[in-house]
Amino acid sequence: MKLTLSILTPFFMATPLLSTLRRAGFGLALMTCLPLIAGAEEEKPAAPAPTESAAAESTPTETPKLTPEQEKLVGIMQKASMAYYSQNYTDALARLDEATQIAPDDAQIQMMRGGCLAELGRFDEAKAVFEAMAKKTPEHFAVRFNLVELHNMQKRYAEAREGFEALLKDFPESEFVRYKIVLTYLAEKNQQGAIEWFQKMRPA
Repeated sequence: MKLTLSILTPFFMATPLLSTLRRAGFGLALMTCLPLIAGAEEEKPAAPAPTESAAAESTPTETPKLTPEQEKLVGIMQKASMAYYSQNYTDALARLDEATQIAPDDAQIQMMRGGCLAELGRFDEAKAVFEAMAKKTPEHFAVRFNLVELHNMQKRYAEAREGFEALLKDFPESEFVRYKIVLTYLAEKNQQGAIEWFQKMRPA
């Protein structure tokens, strides 16, 4: 059973790259999976039409132009994203290394780099990338999750389970982590262990 990191390569943080891509009107796949929250906003009545004086004073907001370096970065990340989601991880990694030269501290780039390295079986390098990110954002779920998921990818299921259980203590609302813990038992062909863990976690 192969449990991949790909599901958490979307890394939603306010980074320079993210704002650059949004201004360019370009949405990478890793940025288009934000959850939709039904009913998050109540329907509001239409605003009254502006008066003539207000209309005269208002001016349309111009979209900021990208610098040549930003345009280059957008192009590189477009190619990296297409390669990544086509599972061409070697090409994606080469593009991401190029992007790192332009924006070395950008979390979006580094998150995808770690995913590429993991998918290529370069687990020590992937771990180093995620650990460096964890030092900067220790509270961020995706970074910590991916560090644990590296154990799964190497079939070290007991270590993965221990890591997920620790993660669950900090994110007790995460049904996804519970699901991943059950999968570690099933990967070991320990159906009874999965059932017992599930029953233990059920509310009294």
